[in-house]
Amino acid sequence: MSVGYHFSCAVRGGRVWCWGSNAEGRAGLGDTAHSPTPMRVEGVDDALGVSAGESHACALRRGGRVACWGRNRYGQVGDGTTDDRARPVAVDLVGVAQIETGRDHTCARLEAGTIACWGRASLVGDGTDESRPRPTEVAGVANAIGLAVGTMTSCAWNVEGDAWCWGYNTAGLFERRPGPERAPRAVLREDPVEWIAIGNRHACFTRKTDHVGFCAGDAEDGQLGNQNVPDEARCERDGEEVVCTWTRPEPPREHDDPRATRCCPHQREREPRPPPEERRYPLRAWWLHSDARGESVTASDARTCFLTDAREVACVGNLYYTNDWGHRHVAPIEGTAGTVRFDVDRGHGCALRDDGELVCWGDGRSGNLGDGTLNNRPEARPVRSR
Repeated sequence: MSVGYHFSCAVRGGRVWCWGSNAEGRAGLGDTAHSPTPMRVEGVDDALGVSAGESHACALRRGGRVACWGRNRYGQVGDGTTDDRARPVAVDLVGVAQIETGRDHTCARLEAGTIACWGRASLVGDGTDESRPRPTEVAGVANAIGLAVGTMTSCAWNVEGDAWCWGYNTAGLFERRPGPERAPRAVLREDPVEWIAIGNRHACFTRKTDHVGFCAGDAEDGQLGNQNVPDEARCERDGEEVVCTWTRPEPPREHDDPRATRCCPHQREREPRPPPEERRYPLRAWWLHSDARGESVTASDARTCFLTDAREVACVGNLYYTNDWGHRHVAPIEGTAGTVRFDVDRGHGCALRDDGELVCWGDGRSGNLGDGTLNNRPEARPVRSR
């Protein structure tokens, strides 16, 4: 399964089902009408996987073929046009092993270990500043075994842990270079990469040697996993820092001894209130050790999530529209125990559990939680099947 901006998609029995917002045809339902429950995407019955981007999606089909649909302003659907597509159209590409979608571009990892991308200029990695409405080979990447596509940045890595990235530097992958990097550039040279996750303004990776996680980029919402302050803390931006303050609760008062003589009850001595706690963090950080570590790390706009050793989705960071499942310390998502795989985007997430249940949580205002409502839910609940 995969989640995009206010919509979600999943594959079952080779068929693709999508729900939520269908603006610009992003859900592939043949029109632009929204659906709060899963609807079948017609025209694909041999899908192996699906990737939902901001406003478009692609399915990986048997035989290494790809079909895409949705917003196509920059050619990110890949059919050679810039016309929005409300139904799947074939992409002229074969031998695809992995497909990933971003905001305005799409990339595929081929079985041969090369990468092809299409869409917005400076995001396709071919060394030019031209948009590409058809797949174009990314320059200089070979033997890739992994591919990560973020909002404006993409990365690939090989079995030795060598990594290359291209695109804009919103996630902080290129040290302090502003970008864009129109061709792949080697990154993380001192640490062999096991996994890379790219959000909008931050990125995380796990180190191949010991599986330890590191994050870089924007820390304003706690998404780097290094703040670990209580939920009651008030965190605000102060120049180039994030300042978090909170007051510890007062200790419980002991019961008065009724045998003790007191002059005046209203003059009882009170314990002084604890002084407020304060911690300061840099607004942007460079590859700091993160509590967000584990299998299948995923980064989105303002949070980082991962699959814990207990097979539960845990997240750190905030939500755009509600803080109901946002924390500045790593916290599990209720209802995700037994997760096999999961995905998160700006406002919501979905997980497939080992009991076969597909569950979603977060901002559901567009019906993207698939439970038939438009409600927000801090806990994961089952998607209503059709």
